[in-house]
Amino acid sequence: MELNTVQESVAACEVVYDSFVEQPIECDILLPDYCPDILKILTCSATPVFTLVQANGAQLAVDGHALLSVTYLSDTGSIRCSEHKVPFSRTIELKCAPESPVISYHAAVDYMNCRAVSPRRADVRGALTIQLKVLSQKKESVVTDAQGEGIQLLRQTAPVTQVVGCASRQYTLREDLQIEDSEPGVRHIVRCSCRAQVTDYKAIANKVIAKGELKVSFLYSGYENERDLHIARFTLPISQIVDVDGVDENCRCDVHMHVVSCELIPRSDELGEGRTVALEAVFCAVVKAYRQMDTAWVSDCYCTQYESSFTTRAVSSLSLLDILNTTQDTSESLKLPQQVTDVTDVWCRAGFTEAKTEEEGLVLYGKLTVCMLAVDTDASPLYCEQALEIRHVCASYEAEQLITDIQMEAGDCTFVRSGEDSVEIKTQVYLSGSICGVRRRQAVDTIELDDSKGRKPQSQAAITIYFADEGEAMWEIAKRYNTSMAAVMEENGLEGANVPQRSMLLIPIVP
Repeated sequence: MELNTVQESVAACEVVYDSFVEQPIECDILLPDYCPDILKILTCSATPVFTLVQANGAQLAVDGHALLSVTYLSDTGSIRCSEHKVPFSRTIELKCAPESPVISYHAAVDYMNCRAVSPRRADVRGALTIQLKVLSQKKESVVTDAQGEGIQLLRQTAPVTQVVGCASRQYTLREDLQIEDSEPGVRHIVRCSCRAQVTDYKAIANKVIAKGELKVSFLYSGYENERDLHIARFTLPISQIVDVDGVDENCRCDVHMHVVSCELIPRSDELGEGRTVALEAVFCAVVKAYRQMDTAWVSDCYCTQYESSFTTRAVSSLSLLDILNTTQDTSESLKLPQQVTDVTDVWCRAGFTEAKTEEEGLVLYGKLTVCMLAVDTDASPLYCEQALEIRHVCASYEAEQLITDIQMEAGDCTFVRSGEDSVEIKTQVYLSGSICGVRRRQAVDTIELDDSKGRKPQSQAAITIYFADEGEAMWEIAKRYNTSMAAVMEENGLEGANVPQRSMLLIPIVP
């Protein structure tokens, strides 16, 4: 007896961690010497920045900082801003040490409270929610072919995706931004928004070239009158080459850029006015490269000549379903607080919260926070905000488990007063990232034949008549009568794996 079995390794994956952790942000901040005293805190915002997310054995190390921006009314009557970094570090226990780990992460601000303890010091209390997903990429040995002794195989072929590489690279952009002659010079920067967006990428051997735009906008106090506020906007081209081992032109890539830090320093010209603002922005290009391949394995088997047995294992495989790079326009009419008489500035923050499979497909949810600087009835500045839900409907995807790695960012905001007590807000929300699915499939990993127990035909007739129902699997019919699926299909002139309609089939007996 000679049975030749071929075993090969196929790409498999396992989700070893998928959860949220809360990271508290608690600190006291002191104003730098060049900032005036605090009269009233208007708002405090936090931008999470990750500096290291890495699996070390069965532990996941997460390091980063929250970039705090405290906007306040000074004792001189002007609106000022002070920025501070608050580091954080977490170690998370995984259920096992992942092989070739693929890590997805993002953070959202739960809340951020700030109160002035003294004219030079403020107390900040808040929390971040960090979502982390860790995949383990491994190899599973399964049977892909077997020949001899009347062995019959049911082969399965399916697309399987492998993450061939994850890499990132930081770049510092320094640029002098010129204020238009029609606008007043810059005395102080009140608020800054800096966003990096990928417009195109190209994958070549072991490298990904990413191109994009850096959009910078800032609210500033005028040079002649620091209580007058103005907005300046700039768009700068950016590009970066990221080394990714194993990537080539056949890979699909999820490429995004995020801003690590942005510093703006007004510079006075020969007339003593701040007509130039020195920009120093650090942005990071992040690449996750996928390669899709068709993988075949044996999912069922039997032998027409001998009694046989086999063992199977469940193989979980990853499949790249979609890569997003889209925008969604939002328009909302918001009711203003009663004490507001005028709106000075409006901006938005967006963050991804969760993905749900619903009737219309996969729905991505996020939070859009509309932030507003306004003036009250006493001509004093105040801050107010309102949280809105973002809902983006994707396609319907078939998978036992969906794995999403989504980024949401808000673009520039425009607003118009739509009445005495309301304002119309319009902004674009940028969505990017990947959607993958995990499927579990049965694969044969061992086959054994017992040559002491031969199998006899169920009938001495050369052909048996069988009345099949529509949709019956040809494999199951052949297995029931201990013949080959190919022989049944050839005898009846069929091509598909299932019976097309209720009919009479001729079942040949394979010797």
